[in-house]
Amino acid sequence: MRNPTSMLVRTSFAAALFLLLGQLTLAAASVPAPGTITVGDFLLLYARSTHIALPADATPELAYAALKAAGSLPSDPMTLAAPLTHAVVLQVGRAAGLRLTSRTPDQAFPRAEAEAFLQTYSGVIVAHRTGSASETYGASFNPPGDPAGHANTSKGKKKGRPFQSTNLPGNANGHDDGD
Repeated sequence: MRNPTSMLVRTSFAAALFLLLGQLTLAAASVPAPGTITVGDFLLLYARSTHIALPADATPELAYAALKAAGSLPSDPMTLAAPLTHAVVLQVGRAAGLRLTSRTPDQAFPRAEAEAFLQTYSGVIVAHRTGSASETYGASFNPPGDPAGHANTSKGKKKGRPFQSTNLPGNANGHDDGD
């Protein structure tokens, strides 16, 4: 028969090893994978890309408060420690006046895509925030057949109008009859 003390030592060692491996697995699950980004980190990037004044050591909480004060975020509260998804980017983009859709709202939004999104749309977002969106979207407000009122949209060839000079004496058409 085996010694009960050695059996107890082996069982204790196996239990300690099992607990240690369990702790490491939980710790690895809580650390974001490389390339992922949290909602708070995205908001920090967003605030900096729209030129909101933040200190160099700004936290995601400070960026959230600054964006909320500027009216650049939706009214729904956000969990800053949550991983960034397409749904969160859609909410932020729609609050900034963008028309966005996604087929996969629950899919993770990686850091590289977040940076590319902000680089692409930061000019539009800033224009919406400052109220000068009409300059950015000037062409979209013109009707298709009359861009800015400069096109001749009626059909057919038009006859020219007679030249009328305001500084020459004579007829209304500008010709002098030679009195």
